[in-house]
Amino acid sequence: MKVLKTAGWIAAAILLVGAVQLANNAIARPQGGGCHGGGMFRHFERHLEGIQLDTHTREAVTRLLKESRETKQASREEMRAAHLRMRELLEADKPDLDAILTQADSLGALKTEARKAQLRTLVGIRGLLTPEQWTELKGRMESEKSHRKQPQG
Repeated sequence: MKVLKTAGWIAAAILLVGAVQLANNAIARPQGGGCHGGGMFRHFERHLEGIQLDTHTREAVTRLLKESRETKQASREEMRAAHLRMRELLEADKPDLDAILTQADSLGALKTEARKAQLRTLVGIRGLLTPEQWTELKGRMESEKSHRKQPQG
């Protein structure tokens, strides 16, 4: 019986250490991934400039990108607050594991919603473009991506 109780405490300690490490990593990078923190649409507008779009389509795409930036900013602020809350929970004299895990779930939900917002924007833009325009946009972005990956020398 005493062995099971000790094993339970060890498991709880391992979970707590893991949560602290995850939180510290998250605190170091609270804005999440995507184009080095710049977001997955950082280059869309520049690449769209060279593609023939009618005025209505260009305005609709610009509107989607603007809404995406606004949503991302609000999401960043929520995530920053959630990360600060996690830090407070982890730095407490007696950390509450249930509260920490609940906060981890909240952070996960915020990140999932941010990713869904990016995907809504991507699908929205794709829906506004013709297949040819989409192919051209992808080609331009892939070309830049492969150019950035080439070693400088």
